[in-house]
Amino acid sequence: MNEEIAALLDKLESFVDTDDLEYEMDGIMARIESLGGGPELAPCFLAMMERHPLSDFGCPGAIVHFVERAYGQGKEAQEEYDRMVAASVRRRPALHTLWMLNRIINVSQGERREELLAIFRDIVENPAWEEPVRNSARDFLEYQDQK
Repeated sequence: MNEEIAALLDKLESFVDTDDLEYEMDGIMARIESLGGGPELAPCFLAMMERHPLSDFGCPGAIVHFVERAYGQGKEAQEEYDRMVAASVRRRPALHTLWMLNRIINVSQGERREELLAIFRDIVENPAWEEPVRNSARDFLEYQDQK
């Protein structure tokens, strides 16, 4: 990874849980993009969210816009993105990655949709996860049940 991009990722993470995150995030993400950062950075962003499971990264925020734009190129790329987000949520659910997974479920059908909903069910039933994380997964399940 480019050293400047790595430094920008560290800088971005230093703003997590501060009042300056959203303001700083936009500029940092624009700089990362101008340096040629792309889908290869998605695991870095997901790992950051996993390290800060209760943090607010925007709605959806510059990170999600960046990653979704990077993966918006065709069916195979979208499937890879979907698998990456699902794997992140399985490893360490975070409020923001649950929300990202819900966005994927919104456009999923059939067996794949049921597999993704099962991830939410597992989180709801797992007392190891923080209550806000379990409650968020429960809320998304209820929302999806109404569809």
